[in-house]
Amino acid sequence: MRIPWQLYSAEPRLIGRYPWGQSGKVSWQGGLYDHLLWLVAEGAGTLTSPSGTHALQPGSLVWFKPGAATEVVRDGPVLTNYAVVFALRDSQGRDLPLGSPLPDDVLHEPQAGFTLAILQRLQALGAGTGEGARSAFTGTGRHCARHLLTGLLMELDRHNEDTSSAPPPHLSATQAAVFRLARRIAENPATAPSVAEQARLVGITPTHLCRVYRVLLKRSPAAFARLFRLRHAQRLLVETNASCADIAAQLGYGTQAFFSRQFKQAQGLSPSAFRRHMQQQGESEPKLP
Repeated sequence: MRIPWQLYSAEPRLIGRYPWGQSGKVSWQGGLYDHLLWLVAEGAGTLTSPSGTHALQPGSLVWFKPGAATEVVRDGPVLTNYAVVFALRDSQGRDLPLGSPLPDDVLHEPQAGFTLAILQRLQALGAGTGEGARSAFTGTGRHCARHLLTGLLMELDRHNEDTSSAPPPHLSATQAAVFRLARRIAENPATAPSVAEQARLVGITPTHLCRVYRVLLKRSPAAFARLFRLRHAQRLLVETNASCADIAAQLGYGTQAFFSRQFKQAQGLSPSAFRRHMQQQGESEPKLP
């Protein structure tokens, strides 16, 4: 097997079954620190990844990796997937290093229906079983999901170990350093350093840092930190009872008013209206561009 499973396990974040790509074409930029496992449930499409171009159809199984740019084009009106977002971490909470060997982008199942059964169980543990529902894992559900997902990934790794593996994404030393820094910011955007401080940490100029961000992450450093502050805010609004003022303080916004203004600009709803809307919808993972 390519992954040293004696050292690493899967940390599930989100699970869902949902239509992908309302525009018909979506680019996945590696999720920054997350992996994504897809099982196509309905429809067809084309996947372009570092390993080449692959046809997608019901039963296709895809592993999206951090740092690897991937594009999916939907063929027809529908492309519905079961998907689980996860990290691979050791017992100290450290991520699997970028560039480590991983299974292929497109995987084969040990037997038909094997992955579907496990993903459906993971979805039930995440308490989101409806079309379009996406759920985070909490409490004992998270503990069970961690073991179940790790077992699934180990078996997929073992079953696919004889197939040719796509090379890991090639990054320069500077790009890798910026990627690692961005990963830390995505995990804890409230403490995002200034552009000048990030440049100092990486050992490059602020102008060069901004250029690397745009190549790797398709955003400026400020826009990147803002995006992840808003993503964390969405989850806190849905998964906790924390007040808007507390959430603003946790995420490093200067004032609640500033938080509310940025949130509404991005989401089209105020934080409190967004929370009510998501409670009515029964979803626990909102959408953010």
